[in-house]
Amino acid sequence: MFGRSIPARDPDASPPKYWAARGGRGEYWMMVGLFFAMSLLLPGYSTTVAAGPLMIFTIRRFHDFGQSGWWAAAPLAVGLAAGVAMAASPLLAPIIQAVLLVGSVSFTAFVGLMPGDAGPNRFGESQPLFRRKRPDLSETFS
Repeated sequence: MFGRSIPARDPDASPPKYWAARGGRGEYWMMVGLFFAMSLLLPGYSTTVAAGPLMIFTIRRFHDFGQSGWWAAAPLAVGLAAGVAMAASPLLAPIIQAVLLVGSVSFTAFVGLMPGDAGPNRFGESQPLFRRKRPDLSETFS
């Protein structure tokens, strides 16, 4: 029962490109805008639906400026600690909620406004949202 063999893995296999890639600022802000619009249209339900994709885009943004994607879990840990604190002391709940609001807006602004690495980093090449085809002018000016 426990002696089953593990299937052979391809040594050239890499993690899925989308998870390990870098994401630009435009891509991140489009997702934040979608999340905000959903929260206006479907209050309560939108948080559950969009939390996963928003986390993926936040991980990609951290990869864009050379940081580990695990930093995207920091707001979750802070939110969990705040939830425990609010349950322990309901009188402090409004203050804790205000701090969470300021903290989440600050975190979103930091992640969305931080410029990515100009060149390649350990997560690969930068991936612009809209690729513009620039004309090859090397022959024109040579």
